[in-house]
Amino acid sequence: MVLRFNFWGTFRDLEFWKTVVADFEAANPDIKIRLEYITGDYGFKLPLLMVSNTAADIILMDDELYPAYAARGYLEDLAPYIERDRSGLGLDEFLPTSLQSFTYRGLVAALPWDGFAVLIFYNKDLFDREGIPYPSNDWTWQEYREIAKRLTKDLDGDGRVDQYGSLINFGWLDVEPIVWSYGADILNEDRTRFAMNSPRALEALNFIYDIKYKDHSVAWIGEMEGMLGDVQLLTGRVGMTPAGLFLMMTLVTHEHEGMRWGVAHMPVGPYGDRHTRVSWDGIAINKSTPYKEEAWRFIKYVLSEPAQKLVGEMGRALPVRRDFALKYFVKPDTEAEEERALEATEYGKLTPITPKYMELREAMNMEFDMLNIGKITPKEALDRMEPKVDEVLRKELAKWGRHE
Repeated sequence: MVLRFNFWGTFRDLEFWKTVVADFEAANPDIKIRLEYITGDYGFKLPLLMVSNTAADIILMDDELYPAYAARGYLEDLAPYIERDRSGLGLDEFLPTSLQSFTYRGLVAALPWDGFAVLIFYNKDLFDREGIPYPSNDWTWQEYREIAKRLTKDLDGDGRVDQYGSLINFGWLDVEPIVWSYGADILNEDRTRFAMNSPRALEALNFIYDIKYKDHSVAWIGEMEGMLGDVQLLTGRVGMTPAGLFLMMTLVTHEHEGMRWGVAHMPVGPYGDRHTRVSWDGIAINKSTPYKEEAWRFIKYVLSEPAQKLVGEMGRALPVRRDFALKYFVKPDTEAEEERALEATEYGKLTPITPKYMELREAMNMEFDMLNIGKITPKEALDRMEPKVDEVLRKELAKWGRHE
């Protein structure tokens, strides 16, 4: 029997899945897994496969996009399988928000297998050069701003900034940790209205705006064209950047080149709140596959200790279970401070769960793009987002027969 498996990722992810599949097939000789590696925009290509009924038997699932597939009935309800095999899944060890990320209107049609939290990565060499202490566990966003200003330098005296203190962009996912840390939300609790047009959210966006346009501690559009965050950090062009754990794997790969780096918790907001964005990768069964039990067997293997050990050792993300994360991801004898990633899941939050993620992203990021080039103010951006986001959410409410 051959099961098809749709997934995305880098070449390292491809090698990871090759290893997992080889180990699974050795333990399950009656099943072969055919890897179908989707390059490019997975979020664009997977819906086409679903609509045309050509998606694989087993499907890797992104948490932000999951509700759209669950709501449309493309995915198998995993609740009966989970209940039957609960004793072997270790669900009590799953990290905070992981199971919640793949639950939509009570339907659990995917299970998380790895994830990450956004943290602050910083260049220790630049901190040392300026005599700046490394971030403490309770540092604040105001301290972040002051450090960013100190690290912003015109190194050659030509009147142009060569070294920036920070890298923060205006974008829905980018601003979430700061907005949350200011005590504000993106959507209201039941996800029926835009909630970011509020005094505290405006304060958070003004904070980012001031770092960029008053302090000039963040590169403006075109000033570092083509340089990704990891390149900027590695080359000493930027001192600090918020990023997911995938950046840790890049930095570890380049440690031999001499740049010293550290990982800090997200700063605390002005009202005592600290939050970050967490995101989980899930794995689901195509509802139309005739091989549901065999697909479930593969999912259980991905959640088992041998596969989760590979997740931890690869270093791109956290194993979904705390015991496996402590055993295989956190390495006390290194300077990478992997334990911060595990600790951050305790104050992490999920992007609001809604089938309209793509439409909401488009509605918000259109205005954030204008903010990024300085064409509008944060207040103007929020005023323009609110009716667009509310209209997207109204369409979802109408589909479910709900009223405002």
